[in-house]
Amino acid sequence: MGPLLDALYEDTKEKVLKFANLKDPDTFVTVSMDGWKAPSGQHIRNYMLNSDRATFFFDATDAGTTRPSGVNIGNEALAVINAIGAANVAAVANDNAAAETTSWDTIRDEYAGILCTGCSCHGGNLLFKDLFEHAFAKSLLEKCVKVAKFYKHHQYTSEELRTRTIAAKEQNYIIILHGETRFAGFYYCIKRLLFLRTILREIFASQGFEDRNISGREEIGAIINSNIFWRDAQRLCAFLKPLKCFIKLVDHDCHCTHHVYPGEYQGVVVVVFAHWLC
Repeated sequence: MGPLLDALYEDTKEKVLKFANLKDPDTFVTVSMDGWKAPSGQHIRNYMLNSDRATFFFDATDAGTTRPSGVNIGNEALAVINAIGAANVAAVANDNAAAETTSWDTIRDEYAGILCTGCSCHGGNLLFKDLFEHAFAKSLLEKCVKVAKFYKHHQYTSEELRTRTIAAKEQNYIIILHGETRFAGFYYCIKRLLFLRTILREIFASQGFEDRNISGREEIGAIINSNIFWRDAQRLCAFLKPLKCFIKLVDHDCHCTHHVYPGEYQGVVVVVFAHWLC
């Protein structure tokens, strides 16, 4: 299959470049890039081209074991920019890690007219993470994660949750566990627990649960039977919703610059309140 996949890749890339029409000097694209480390240790970086008409994959590079420093990332990006045609590149966008942002110096030194910017969606996710460093939010999240893991990872509670949500809501609703800096995962974890709180309490009070000696039940019972816990969770969700909406606005695979300003306005409101809480 190797040669067939290589041929298909080259054929598809040719069609993509024809569609992009980079030979036209009036065609402009934004290059978005992101790196990841393969299990074998190589540093891989994907490059996407974003235009007003479409977003598509352009290339992937393998830096081997070369450290992804700002200079190395910048030089690699320059090679891709030159392959595209520097006259057609309006901007470069990557995430907000230090090595990524320092790569901009290398790119700007070569092409001062290319705008280098961080990912607005990633910035929103990082802000989410920062907000949960606040003592109130951090403590509440720890309790929510304990409850989420308890119900998700025990066979009885997981099966009861599936059965009861289908009976009560005509759909199987699962527990959502958050992922740090990933698409407002904190918010959705708490929101799902709020949505299922009546069923969570019913499972805890069921005879089947009583008949099982499940470790940690006392701590979980104290949390889910606390009205203060649910009140605080509801307030935190309401507080975080504007920032969640901002991430949703700008998390697209299409050109969405026109979403950034109204989204950042919502984000600023959250930041102001966060400073007020501190």
